[in-house]
Amino acid sequence: MSRSDDPSTGAEERRFQQALAGLSAGDFTALAPLFAPGDAPSGDTPGRAGGGASQIEAWFLEDRFLDQPGAAAEAVACACFLGRTQVAAFLLDRGVDPAAGMATGMSALHYAASAGHLDVVKLLIQRGAPMELKNRFGGTVLDQALYSALNEPRPDHPRIIEALLAAGADAEAVGGLEAVREVLRRHERSHS
Repeated sequence: MSRSDDPSTGAEERRFQQALAGLSAGDFTALAPLFAPGDAPSGDTPGRAGGGASQIEAWFLEDRFLDQPGAAAEAVACACFLGRTQVAAFLLDRGVDPAAGMATGMSALHYAASAGHLDVVKLLIQRGAPMELKNRFGGTVLDQALYSALNEPRPDHPRIIEALLAAGADAEAVGGLEAVREVLRRHERSHS
């Protein structure tokens, strides 16, 4: 039986095509299992506590994303939204653009800042992800972090805001440092 006749190959192809559709639609929560460490062969991925490579990494190692650069970019954005630092680093190490993921209207860094994933934010800053890129609402990454700190607060939002400012985010674009400090004060009050 050839590989193309193998029923499991057809099921795997359908699963991959569904993942591509989900990445394109920004259905990141539903895709979470594909980004979790799993039983996929780890290939050249770093050792993982709790399992081998994620399915996304395995597909990347199988060159499934070679003719899907938009999907690879959205995979970075999804990994950042989910807080999967290792998967994001894996994809970035293999040449996926750190400014990736704008098909859904937000970059990988917007998603990481919004969701409160400090480690992912730091990774993207180190990799040169642009901070002044505007999301679909016209906000920079700092603006997104400030909005999320007030409306969808996570414990790391103050440290994310500090990291963005330390990396050169333009505070004037969001009303200046005093406006930033006011958001931080309001965040602190709501968490005390």
